[in-house]
Amino acid sequence: METLQTILLADDDSAVLKPLAVRCKNIGLVVFTAENASDAITKIKKEKPHLVIVDMNMPGGGALAVCETMRSMKAFKNVPIIILTGDTNLNMMEEAQKYQAYYVPKTPYAWQTLKPMIGRLLNISKAKW
Repeated sequence: METLQTILLADDDSAVLKPLAVRCKNIGLVVFTAENASDAITKIKKEKPHLVIVDMNMPGGGALAVCETMRSMKAFKNVPIIILTGDTNLNMMEEAQKYQAYYVPKTPYAWQTLKPMIGRLLNISKAKW
């Protein structure tokens, strides 16, 4: 039996979170969501997702707090993280790299970048979607 891939999506903007969750479900992922950094960290510890996509700026610390927590815990050191943000300054990109996280600008076309990245990071066959 095939193990279902899980993903945690964390964003305080439901206009981003809800469609992203639907798209991830449509490619066969089990989706967990959070609307702030502390809820994201709690769900990561409980659900142990295979991939985390987190918004840079959320209540309770945002992506960097989530990244720092995950990278400090042995169980989550190698879980891929994608930081989704509308902030395109160079410092943000450098911060993402510091935590071995991928950086995707939050644009109307972000899914075109995210979908193949998710597929690659979770080793999902393109035949599935």
